[in-house]
Amino acid sequence: MQRLLWKVIASSFLLCTSAWAQGTGSAELPYRLLTAHAGYIFKGTVISVQHSEPAGGIGTIQVVFRVDQGVRNAESGKTLTIREWAGLSDAGERYRMGEHVILFLYPMSGLGLTSPVGGSLGHLSVDEHDQISLPRGWRFAPNRDSSPAAHRATTHSVGSRDFLRIVTRMAEE
Repeated sequence: MQRLLWKVIASSFLLCTSAWAQGTGSAELPYRLLTAHAGYIFKGTVISVQHSEPAGGIGTIQVVFRVDQGVRNAESGKTLTIREWAGLSDAGERYRMGEHVILFLYPMSGLGLTSPVGGSLGHLSVDEHDQISLPRGWRFAPNRDSSPAAHRATTHSVGSRDFLRIVTRMAEE
C-alpha cells in the first residue's frame, strides 16, 4: 500500500510541475496528461459515501456515482462504485452526497482502490450553472477548431459540456 501511495504522490508531483511550468498557458496540456493516466473519466453525481475501518486492514471509503456522461470506462446512465484509501480524505470530506463532479481516476489497483489522477487536479466540482472552475493560472480555449482570436478569448470557468467535449477528443487520440 505504501508503494501505491508513493506512486500517487509522484504522479501528482509530475502533474503539478507540468501545470506550474505551463504557467498561464492553455489547460489542454495538463488535462491531456490527466487523460493519458486515467482509467476512468466521467461526469457524475455522488449518490452514496460509506466509510469502512476493517480490523487490521486498510480503511477505505466507498463512493457510488450516477454517471451523467461517461468518457472512459464509465457508462452514461449507470452507477459506478469506487473505493479509495481513507487517508486521502483525512484533510476533509472529499465527496459530498449530491455533489456533481468530473473525475479523472487512476485504473483500479490490485487492492481494488483508485483515486483522482493528480489529486485535486483530477477532481473537478461542477456548480449549479454546469460550470467548472479551472485551477489557478490555467486558461481554457473551449473551441480548438476556431480562429486564433477565439483562442485568446480564454476563461478560468468553463461549461462542463465544452470541457468534456475536448477531453473526449483527447481520450480518443
